[in-house]
Amino acid sequence: MGVGKSAAAGGLRIKRTEVAERRQLAEQRVREFAFAVQRLGLPGYGWAQSDRPRQLLHAAERMRLPLVVKPSDSSGSKGISVVRDREQLAGAIAAAAAASYAGTVIVEEAVAGLHCSAECLVRDGRPDFVAVSERTIKLPHLVTVSHLLPARLGTATATRLVGMIGLVLLTVAFYPAVKDQGQALNDLLNTLPDAFKSAIGYDARIPLTSPPGYLNARLFAILAPVLALIFAIGVGAQAIGGLEEADRMEPLLANPITRKRLAVERYAATVALLVGLIAVLAAASVVLSAPFGALEGVSIAGLVGACAAVGCLAMFHGSIAFAVGAATGRRGPAIGAATVVAVAGYLIQSLQPLTDLLDPFRFVNPWHWYLQRNMLVDGVPPEAVLGPLGVSAVLLAVGVAIFRRRDLR
Repeated sequence: MGVGKSAAAGGLRIKRTEVAERRQLAEQRVREFAFAVQRLGLPGYGWAQSDRPRQLLHAAERMRLPLVVKPSDSSGSKGISVVRDREQLAGAIAAAAAASYAGTVIVEEAVAGLHCSAECLVRDGRPDFVAVSERTIKLPHLVTVSHLLPARLGTATATRLVGMIGLVLLTVAFYPAVKDQGQALNDLLNTLPDAFKSAIGYDARIPLTSPPGYLNARLFAILAPVLALIFAIGVGAQAIGGLEEADRMEPLLANPITRKRLAVERYAATVALLVGLIAVLAAASVVLSAPFGALEGVSIAGLVGACAAVGCLAMFHGSIAFAVGAATGRRGPAIGAATVVAVAGYLIQSLQPLTDLLDPFRFVNPWHWYLQRNMLVDGVPPEAVLGPLGVSAVLLAVGVAIFRRRDLR
């Protein structure tokens, strides 16, 4: 017998709070949706709800273990348990019914995975999203004992961050060997074609065997930008295009938020991830270069500025992926368009010293803004930062405008 029925039998009247009633109604809508999904033959998890224990036991025979048993209208994790043995099921149903106001119990298949909670505040009756936290649940009663805010990074993002650290370490570790080559290596570079020297950002004034020459040619001219671009294009394409392609857009837009807000916040999350990657690049460059003597003659400000320029170059191409994804609702075209622009710009910058026909393109080429000089010695060109930021702002506005007006796929 539930709490409500027991109280009624004793002449007491218990009234649930409005918040509890709204929560139960919301959960009931989720159950109704899950039932509709099952009726359509779509994959989902098994569940049953009833105030009759025998009916629940019969329904549970078709469900996979482990099972979650809980009251339909309780709170504070009261009466909830995880059943891993069917012999425990009858006792768990009785405990859940005792904690329920109506004596109604839900039995459902446990779904393994990361348990997250969307935290929000309500202002003037409108939900204001705060963050996503990762919840730690204590068995067997599924009591929340802690929240980790923000939730842990996904495996792919964490792998890219670790990869950036490894890239920096591998690069600076080779510097002592390059330094020992001395003038012979510089003489060899001077005999190479201008296109090759332009591609690696080589400046004859700054020997490759010097720390600023080596870091610029090895790390900041090729490796760091390529890794940052791959990351930015990937997350930019996923922000809208990937989300919609995976059929996860409509559930988000079912919430009381506008398309504009969704798109802008998804773009902001993309930029935040990229900023995190560039922060790792800057910290790793400073910390790991010193033991190998690769910081001699290089200022910390110059190193951080070069990292910021890498981030702006990546943001430029990530914004292209975002805009195309927002316009098409597809991840593939977004990645393709941004990749074509990146490769074409790099080739134009590399071949520009060989022909005057490519000179007009350098003023609109983000790779020229970025590679035109050694930033560790001469500082970051203003256009290497302001140009990508300005274009990214335009691409964001265009992407959001198209996304607001088109039909979802």
